[in-house]
Amino acid sequence: MKFQVSSSALSNVLLIVGKVINPKNQRDIMQCFCMNIQKNQLIVTATDAELTLTASAELISSEGDFSFAINAKKFTDAVKDLPEQPISIDLNEENMEVVVFYQNGKYTLMGLSAEDFPQREKNYDNISKIKITGEALSDGLARTIFAASNDDFKPTMCGVFLDVHTDNITFVSTDTHRMVRYILYNFSGEKESSFILPKRPANLLKTILPKNEIEINIEFDKKRAQFSFDKYILDCTLTEGTYPKYQAVIPKSSPYSLRIDKGAFIAALKRVSVCSNEVNNLIKLELSDNQVKLIAQDADYSTSAEEIVSAQYEGEPLRVGFKSPFLMELINNVVTQEVRIDLTDSTRAGVLTPVDGGKEVDMLMLLMPMMIK
Repeated sequence: MKFQVSSSALSNVLLIVGKVINPKNQRDIMQCFCMNIQKNQLIVTATDAELTLTASAELISSEGDFSFAINAKKFTDAVKDLPEQPISIDLNEENMEVVVFYQNGKYTLMGLSAEDFPQREKNYDNISKIKITGEALSDGLARTIFAASNDDFKPTMCGVFLDVHTDNITFVSTDTHRMVRYILYNFSGEKESSFILPKRPANLLKTILPKNEIEINIEFDKKRAQFSFDKYILDCTLTEGTYPKYQAVIPKSSPYSLRIDKGAFIAALKRVSVCSNEVNNLIKLELSDNQVKLIAQDADYSTSAEEIVSAQYEGEPLRVGFKSPFLMELINNVVTQEVRIDLTDSTRAGVLTPVDGGKEVDMLMLLMPMMIK
């Protein structure tokens, strides 16, 4: 049994699908690709039991339909550096020998039976279905995933919460120190539903999602979700449990309000943060009439820095402290030229929002302050 395929097309598929494989898995079959040849299509699948990714490539030619498994690392290493050319892959079904023929050479590898490869479950309970563009889903994940928790003792926070409504879809992430809520209004769902997408499949989706209007079909129940688009199918186990009531932590009123140029603020934060304490990264903001003073100091090394940046400020003078890397990350997440920071006092979460961010999206970010003397 044999097939012929473009070396670059094969390499591209293997490099992407191979991201799923967990090198620590002890089972040989879990270190393999499942190669399925069907109707002049090569369908490549990899899994780590929690996450399964399938991608396809057009074949130049093939002899019938057949399948086999092959070690992912060896196969990828064999073809990834080949220059663009047609390559022929022959399978001896009696001894599972796989021979890769390329210009002026060949590789001989050993395959495994595809029957031993884990199969995705195809039955969902009480399935929900939604459709969203690749650009919208990619943006929603990119704007939120960085704020998800890394604490395995808080599994519901270790991912992105997708809250589906009939007139919008909301993406939420939090690690208790910061929170991002991103609402997309250019969307319509059939019914109210939600799920928690773990960080690993979320990051993989960010990598492979098309940044255009291609439609993404999402099917999910309480335990699993499947994302289908273009030449990919991603199937993953969802995080079970109840997501925190994110709406309840958003301050209702904010008597202190700062409006500042994003670029100028980020540049000043980078300069002043050089002298912040390496352990807590504390940076103090002194807010007063039409300005904000940034202050950082490290008593251990007798270093300090301060800088004044022009801004629009409403409210009484206020001093508040934040962890500088978190503050910079949230401000960088704003897509508009100006950012607004609303504060209740120096001990409660600050609310960061873009200024004139448009009507199709609504982004809000929270950042807990640090204690200052």
